[in-house]
Amino acid sequence: MAAITELDIKEEVYSDFQSNFTIHPIKKDLTRLTNEDAVKRSIRNILQTNYYERRFRPKFGANINAYLFENMTPITLHAIKAAIITAIENHEPRAQIIDVVVSGGDDNAVNVTLTFSIINSLQIVSLTTSLALGKVR
Repeated sequence: MAAITELDIKEEVYSDFQSNFTIHPIKKDLTRLTNEDAVKRSIRNILQTNYYERRFRPKFGANINAYLFENMTPITLHAIKAAIITAIENHEPRAQIIDVVVSGGDDNAVNVTLTFSIINSLQIVSLTTSLALGKVR
């Protein structure tokens, strides 16, 4: 019989419910995202939320759609980067930003690569996503 060591058990520091509230087929409980997956999902939600979408927190989100009809110049990309950094610093206390790279994509989209560390962990996490401006999710 194999012994379970401390390295085999992954400590759950952070956990969130999945946004679609799926039920685990065996446990019959809500499935969860843990640790870096929970923080990544939270950051993705912040980046995709615009101001005034949440009734009781009107300034929640990165408000990327404010740049919908702007030309994708380096100045606009820098403004989007600043909005992303501000939103994550204000709304996601579990993440410490290391680097943000924003580039213009095709079809009025913005490609974002975010590198951050998770508080209470030595792990460095990278998140790459594409934010489509003006499109309904």
